Amino acid sequence: PVIPAIAWILTQFGTGTANLVACAVLLAIGLGACAWAARSQQIEVHRAVAQALDHHQAHSAQSSAMASNAQFNEILLGAMPIWAKQVESSRQQTETAIVELSTRFMGISERLQETVQASQHAAGELDGQNADGALKVLS
Repeated sequence: PVIPAIAWILTQFGTGTANLVACAVLLAIGLGACAWAARSQQIEVHRAVAQALDHHQAHSAQSSAMASNAQFNEILLGAMPIWAKQVESSRQQTETAIVELSTRFMGISERLQETVQASQHAAGELDGQNADGALKVLS
């Protein structure tokens, strides 16, 4: 719009000094407006590129996180049967140990009971009832 305005001023009013100054001012204003518009557009382009880059990086990070989660889930699903076998094995070992320990305690209890009975029997014999009972306990 500046070039046609300059051409119109020069054709309508001639090439006098005042007209040339007015045309130079119009030309300077036009160039300034052009530079300002170009700078504004450049800023908007940079802003749009930065926004697109941020969006891309966020999307990449999200995709990477989803891939990591998928890999973690895959590892967990692969490890579950192994863990289940280990838990079952531990349960069986614990059960076996409890049964064996109970059997040992039962044996100890029976021997203790036999010892108490023998001791009572021996104590009764020492009172003079039967002297041979003490020899049986000691043998």
